[in-house]
Amino acid sequence: MDDVVRPAAPVAAQRQNGRSQRSGRSAQRGPWWHDAPAIAARIDADRPIPPAAWYRLGDGWLAVASDNAAFATRFRTLFADCAASGPESIAPTVRCHVRSIPSPAVSLVTFEDPEPLDQVGFAHGIFADRGCEATATTHPGWQLFDHSILAAADRQLLVQRGAHWQAFVGSLAVNRLLRLQQDVLFFHAAAIAIDGHGVLIVGPKGSGKTTLSLALAARGHAFYGDEITGVRMPSRAVVAVRRAASLRAGPCAPAVSRALRARRFAADRFPDGTTRTRVPVGKVFPRSVTAPAAVTQIVFLRGFGPFARSEPFAPHCTDTRLLTPLPCSLWQVAPERRAMQFLTLLAGVRCAFLDVGEPDATARALEQLVEA
Repeated sequence: MDDVVRPAAPVAAQRQNGRSQRSGRSAQRGPWWHDAPAIAARIDADRPIPPAAWYRLGDGWLAVASDNAAFATRFRTLFADCAASGPESIAPTVRCHVRSIPSPAVSLVTFEDPEPLDQVGFAHGIFADRGCEATATTHPGWQLFDHSILAAADRQLLVQRGAHWQAFVGSLAVNRLLRLQQDVLFFHAAAIAIDGHGVLIVGPKGSGKTTLSLALAARGHAFYGDEITGVRMPSRAVVAVRRAASLRAGPCAPAVSRALRARRFAADRFPDGTTRTRVPVGKVFPRSVTAPAAVTQIVFLRGFGPFARSEPFAPHCTDTRLLTPLPCSLWQVAPERRAMQFLTLLAGVRCAFLDVGEPDATARALEQLVEA
C-alpha cells in the first residue's frame, strides 16, 4: 500500500488537542488524595522511619521521628524545655512518624498508641474551636480535614506538603498523649509555684495568663506552663507541660521586656489570625526551674482594670464551670468521674478572682495572695 502523506493539523488545533489531553490526564488523576490508600501503603513499605526525638509531656512520653525538617524544627522550638533522652519509666507513650515522598508531594503521618482511637471524632473534639470540618472521600475510612489539607484514616494522616499542616499534626500528637493520662486533669491554664505553693491561673484566651506567668517567672518563681497545665489527682501535684510561651503584643513586665530586647525570638501565626512571640522560658529565665509542688491556689482572671485586685471566694459545686479542662482530658472518661475530680480539686484549694492591672503589680498582688 502506498504511503499516504497527511497534512499537519493547524497550530491552533494542535494546541487545543494538547489542552484536551492534559485535561483528560488531570481528570483521570483526580484530586491529590485520589489514591491515598495506595500511596500510604507505598510509603509505609518503602520509607524507613527517621531517628526519633523524645519529649516528656506531663507523665507521658512522645517520640517525634520526622524527615520533614519544618515539622521537626517547629516541634523542637515549641517543646525544647520538654526534650529528653527517652522514657525513664513505664508510662504512656505515643510515637509520631512523618515520612515523605517527592512525587506526589505528600507526607505520611503515622501514630503508634497503646490504645485504639477514633481519630476523626477525636480531631473534631479537640479542634472544635477552629471550625475544623471533615468531608467523606471515595475511600472508606478516609476523610478530608481543613479544606483538603489532610486525609485521615484510623492512625494515619496523609498530608499535602506545602499546606499548613504542621500545627494541626503537632497538636494532634500532643493531645493523643495527654488523653492517655487519665489520672491527670489537663487545663487550658498557666501554672507557677510561689515558695513551693502551686498556683493555677485560669482565664479565657487573651485574658493575660502568659503575661502574668512570664512576669512571675522573671521574678524567679517556678514556671510550669502558660497554655497547658496538668494536675495529678488526688494529690493535686502540678504536672508541667513547658511549651515555649506564646506572648501577644502588648504591655509586659520590665524584666520580660529587657529579655525580649536581648535576643530574637520566633514568631508564630495562630488560627485566629494573631501573631505571637514564642518565648523559650527555660533559656530566658533559667531560675524558673520546676520542682514538685501541689496546687493550693486557683486564680480566675476576671478582666483588665486600672489596678490589680484580688477577691478571694469560697468555691461552690457550681464553680466547676469556671475551670477550663482540655477536651482531650474529657475524652471517653465517665462524666461522673471527672465531675468528682473537679469537685475534689476545688474543695482542696483556695480560690480567688483576680483583676489584671500592670503586669508587675499583678504579679505582686498574686504573690501577696499566696503568702496570705
